[in-house]
Amino acid sequence: MTMPIGSARAQAEVSPLNALLDGVDVGRIFDIDFRGATVVTNDAWKRAAGGIPEFCFLLATVRQAGVPAGNEDDDEVLLLRVEGTAPIPRQTELTEIREAAARHDAVWGDAAPDAAAVTLDSSSVPIDNLTRDRMQYSGLRCRILGTFYADVTTNGVQYLAFGSDLDNLYAATSYRVFKPSPAALEIIASYPSVTEAEAEEGTAPQLLPIGHVRYASTRRRAKLRQEHEVPVAVRVGDFIEQKTAIFGMTRTGKSNTVKTLTTAVFRHACENGERIGQLLFDPQGEYANVNKQDGTALADLGAEYVSIYRYGLRADEPGRALQLNFFDPGMLEPARQVIADVLLAGASNAKYVTRFVSADLSDPDPADYPNPQALNSAKDHVARARMFFYALLAKADFRLPQRWFYSLKMAAAIADRIITDTQAGITKVSGGRVTIRSRQDLIKVCEWLVEHKDEGPSTTQGTIAYWLREEATQAVMGVFESSTNRAGIARMRDVAPFHNPHANGNFALDIYDELSEGKIVIVELSRGTQSVLQAISERIIMHVLDKGGEVFRQNEEPPKMQIVIEEAHTLFEKSKFGSQERDPYVLLARTASKLKIGLMYATQEVRSVADEVLSNTYNWIVAHLNSKHEVNELSKYYDFESFGDAIRGSEDRGFVRLKTMSGRYIVPVQIAKFDVAMIAAARTTAEAAQVVPPGLPSGDALGPAAPVHRDDLFGGDLDDRW
Repeated sequence: MTMPIGSARAQAEVSPLNALLDGVDVGRIFDIDFRGATVVTNDAWKRAAGGIPEFCFLLATVRQAGVPAGNEDDDEVLLLRVEGTAPIPRQTELTEIREAAARHDAVWGDAAPDAAAVTLDSSSVPIDNLTRDRMQYSGLRCRILGTFYADVTTNGVQYLAFGSDLDNLYAATSYRVFKPSPAALEIIASYPSVTEAEAEEGTAPQLLPIGHVRYASTRRRAKLRQEHEVPVAVRVGDFIEQKTAIFGMTRTGKSNTVKTLTTAVFRHACENGERIGQLLFDPQGEYANVNKQDGTALADLGAEYVSIYRYGLRADEPGRALQLNFFDPGMLEPARQVIADVLLAGASNAKYVTRFVSADLSDPDPADYPNPQALNSAKDHVARARMFFYALLAKADFRLPQRWFYSLKMAAAIADRIITDTQAGITKVSGGRVTIRSRQDLIKVCEWLVEHKDEGPSTTQGTIAYWLREEATQAVMGVFESSTNRAGIARMRDVAPFHNPHANGNFALDIYDELSEGKIVIVELSRGTQSVLQAISERIIMHVLDKGGEVFRQNEEPPKMQIVIEEAHTLFEKSKFGSQERDPYVLLARTASKLKIGLMYATQEVRSVADEVLSNTYNWIVAHLNSKHEVNELSKYYDFESFGDAIRGSEDRGFVRLKTMSGRYIVPVQIAKFDVAMIAAARTTAEAAQVVPPGLPSGDALGPAAPVHRDDLFGGDLDDRW
């Protein structure tokens, strides 16, 4: 029952709806309401259509095949999705006949007598050819996703519109149902291919392919009919400045999806002359390094577009080290924060740690003090706290920069006692100042002060207790004092790899600057302890948020950025959102959109992610999940409930259910395989658009957007290359 399609294609320019009227008839509706329909079909029609798998898209219309609408009220097509089987009238009788036929074939096989001699036990009715024909009929239970119809813009341009419901119902028998052709299916899978605004303005849609339609794990018939080659294109703009969730078990293609989307955003930015920075935290090293599976990496886009920061950078590796010079006064605050984060990870209830976290070691602001004497006194207090901070580093074997020394004011009586008791090499200089020049001398001075910290009341000037009385000094001294035991030193040594005495910048600041320029920044964290890696990530995120907030408060447009987070269940867990702590991931989830930051998070534990995050997620990419509890949580959103059993049952890598911000329904997709061809296509796009490498002045050098080619991201049968 193939529908004539010549006249429909000939009228495509007349109505955009006609492009959908192309396919193979598969049955009729015999029961319908505003939410669903039951379709009667038979085996011959299914065979002609190449099969009707679960979740297959079907179309229904009252228009006759190849005949223009005689009434504009008929000019619409219903979009159906197959969600199971359904009984048809006289189903019980058909079941009895099928059982009898099956039993007959099992008993007689090839030696079966004539059909006229085959009877039912109860009625002795022969199973003739007409009865056998009726036995092939069955019912399909379908959900009605909405209505396609032709609409007109204010300036008279027609476009294909879609409503997520029905505004009328005819008698069920008026509707014929057909399976869309690959060309029509492409329109359905990538809808909206043209929006009302684009139709009115005459602008080209910004679509890029992300994969192919895939209804089922079994694809034999889909390949015969070439449905597995129907591309699914997305609006990359849906993913910019919005939250995107990628759910799936390990080894189901989450990282591949991240790489595919990152490449798509890069191409989108090139085609539109935009700068969109992308920050990827790489816990396994698979974004920065070439692996056998992909044969390439995001870094292969080129150093002019991709920067790599590595923890534990080796001499033979490209990229920049994620390190600070902890002894540089300009890096003191980020260094202190890194230490605080590591200590909190191991001793979150220790009072001395919480005091250290709140200690302020920054230079005093002159505006906060009434006179120069008060300001100088504040500077002296900060200098004492910093001395203990540097002594803490020295005690944990942090390497000191060459020719390093520390100078501060110290009462002559205290300095003389330290020199006498410890033989420390302290040099007294004019103005009541002393200079300490070696690691061992710094440790000796601070250990002696800790030993004598209670001498004299803290209210009497000139005593050691008075000299150490300030809160910041007490807070840092408390950590130094605790480090005398082996556990404290072990915790501090976890921080040592962050330190490089030759580092001359703040990596968080550098990363933000490169993101602002539109670069892809990969933070490679495949080495190191969990606490250290978490501290790095949080330091970078907090700096991005602080800088973005600063720009926003100045009433300026923040730079567009994308941030990719893995293991999101530990970072966006529900308990964090009930506390008042300044958690970087909570702040990111709450303020990302306002600061023009898109957030892509991946996890296999849907239940652990806070409702606040899930409820504000616009793009959903769901691969295999093996837990019914996780699927039940997912079922609260959109109509993922319909796909629950399939999500648990299909373990194919890259097989996802996709719902985007502009997409009106869930589309089953096989995500494109990230590979050399994809990277090459992205570089070609950048070169065709005459993109200036990030960091260079753009001026008029940015060329016009390159034309969109739906299939240039793919090379061959992507489904088979997984």
